[in-house]
Amino acid sequence: MGMFAMAAEIEALISGLPDALVVIDAETATYVAVNEAACRIVGRTRDEMMAHGPVALANDPSFPVEVLKRRYQDLVDSHPRARMQEARLVLPDGSDIAVEYHRHAMQLEGRWVVVVRTVELAMQHQPSHQASFRNVLDLSSDAVALLDARLMKLVDVNQCATQLLGYTREEFLERGLLALLGDVTQNRFATLVQELIAQAPQARVVDTSLRRKDGRDIPVQVTQQAVDDHGRWIVVVTARDITERVEARRTLERFRAAMDQSADALVLLDRERMKVLDANATALRRAGMTREDYLSSSIWEQEVDGSPGKEERAFDDAIAAAPETLVRELMMKGADGATFPAEVSRRAIRIDGRWIIVMSSRDITERKRADEERQRHVNDLARSNHELERFAYVASHDLMEPLRMVGSYTQLLERRYRDRLDDDAREFIGFIVSGAQRMRSLLEDLLSYARVGRLQRKPGEVALDKVLDDALANLKVLIAEKGALIERGPLPVVHCERGELMQLLQNLVGNALKFQEAGRAPVVRVAAAPNETGWTFSVEDNGIGIAPEYFERIFVVFQRLHARESYSGTGIGLAICKKIVESHGGRIWVDSQPGAGTTFHFTLPRVPPTDTGTPGSETRV
Repeated sequence: MGMFAMAAEIEALISGLPDALVVIDAETATYVAVNEAACRIVGRTRDEMMAHGPVALANDPSFPVEVLKRRYQDLVDSHPRARMQEARLVLPDGSDIAVEYHRHAMQLEGRWVVVVRTVELAMQHQPSHQASFRNVLDLSSDAVALLDARLMKLVDVNQCATQLLGYTREEFLERGLLALLGDVTQNRFATLVQELIAQAPQARVVDTSLRRKDGRDIPVQVTQQAVDDHGRWIVVVTARDITERVEARRTLERFRAAMDQSADALVLLDRERMKVLDANATALRRAGMTREDYLSSSIWEQEVDGSPGKEERAFDDAIAAAPETLVRELMMKGADGATFPAEVSRRAIRIDGRWIIVMSSRDITERKRADEERQRHVNDLARSNHELERFAYVASHDLMEPLRMVGSYTQLLERRYRDRLDDDAREFIGFIVSGAQRMRSLLEDLLSYARVGRLQRKPGEVALDKVLDDALANLKVLIAEKGALIERGPLPVVHCERGELMQLLQNLVGNALKFQEAGRAPVVRVAAAPNETGWTFSVEDNGIGIAPEYFERIFVVFQRLHARESYSGTGIGLAICKKIVESHGGRIWVDSQPGAGTTFHFTLPRVPPTDTGTPGSETRV
């Protein structure tokens, strides 16, 4: 419903009521509707009232309308409490009458209005109406006291005053001014009364504190106004408990002090009005503005590619994501016009029906520089590792042929000249052949290690039960020779490179079969269990075990714990396992005690490792 239609409907509702009623738009301080009783009591026509507005009743052409707006906003802030005030209303003919204003705020169609009921007090001071007058005072939610200005004596107090300060009405009247002065001396109060009379009907409003009967001080907002009661000046003192307001102000001050300690720029914004409500010292310093200038600025002007539309969409996104925080990287401008990268966080919170955006921005220039330096080192390391792996691959591959020739010709020499060689020569040739065979095994394992992650990989969904079948088939002869028992649980389907996972399982099961005490039949258990991010696998045996001090060493290339005569191998197998697992985004470790068997554990993620995204993308926190 539009304002014009709403005003007509309100006026129709109040027109026939006997009380003088007006409805005022709190934001513009203009009348929305007035009834006939209101026109009669102020001595003006409806058109005159609607044309000149409430400010005309001050009978002062220079009276600022902003004062009225602040009064109405105070009513809105204290909703649903009502206000009562006595005053002298100056009529068009110059005479004045005593009136009592009852004001309260309410919302109509999303707008705040103030409803004012005006009551003429001409009859209320007659003795027959004294009880009724006290009843009216007791209806006020504020503490009200009436003071005879000539006698400097309390005339009456309302029930709220007794509740606020803890005195009975009789105690109040007996204590007199002592109950109301607070930190003001009696002489100063007498001077103040004369000032109020000179300024009547204007009121004086001050924040102070009053001491209760129990000795506790309470913060109050005191309104003091002198009223001419048929030649007798009465000072009306109204006190409102503002404890909550003071606490809120202190909380705000503490919050602002905390904000100012932050190295990040913090800004509070009203989404509906797109207005900056507050900013901390870092934000002011970065923008090179005073607080007043910053509060009147547009936040999007500090962004390199900012615009009102972009900022509104960003705020709406934050509202849609509430209570989560949206974080993204933006390029921003400093006071000197220089640009810098910033991590900007936006979070929407709802306060008193309004969406407030809490926005923080952090200069990440140094972090970006460190990231670039770290990435350069990572690239250098990756390039160095690639070159080392390439060297190992080429070296081991190229050494295979001359090594084969050494072994072949040595064996040919032994066969052709066996009859001419003595025992020492044949023993020496055996050493050469055995060394060539060990070198060949070493180079083959080195090639396998270098190939992990180098050859073109084709990862996919792989059933590890079938991969284990193939690994055990390759170990079939060794299993039979050892008389081993293989126990296995169900294995999952994972995203991996099949050939590498088969080599991993074959190496781990092969080690479990190899490192056994003589005469003991190996028992090997292969199992898998889900974890938070994927799967944890285990290969357990009943072998000779490993001392804890060697848990890290066994995964290093060419590291052996036993003499070659006791257990064959090159010392590369577990290094290959570690490289395979880590290239798939997992990790591998061992649990063992000498003589108590060994369990190798490794993890594989449910989802394969992927790129983490591009800089500047928005994330939720």
